[in-house]
Amino acid sequence: MIGLRIICYFESDIKKIARILKRNFKSHSVTDKTQILHEKIDSFGYQGYHMDLSLSEERKKLKEYKKIAEIKFEVQIRTIVQDAWSELDHKLKYKNSVSDNIKRSISRLAAIFELSESL
Repeated sequence: MIGLRIICYFESDIKKIARILKRNFKSHSVTDKTQILHEKIDSFGYQGYHMDLSLSEERKKLKEYKKIAEIKFEVQIRTIVQDAWSELDHKLKYKNSVSDNIKRSISRLAAIFELSESL
């Protein structure tokens, strides 16, 4: 599978971009990680909108897409703030072993990042 990431300025842009992608490609699944996280009132962390897509039937018929007609791809749509948080969180939590105190600080930072998006 191929992965793509679209970074936008505002959270309101995410749904607009998703609608454009749905109009132009075949959608297989969608995971709104932001909504899932917001349903947990005491959790902060990774946010993003993930779509598993492939070429639409119309695009598959075009000669220039023949070689890639059956390839599926994932598109991750995030805001700049969500992407910055994701990179920081990944680097600190998954690349190194960190203490519980640092993990707690990371969670507090996630709350600040989330708050900044709603202003």
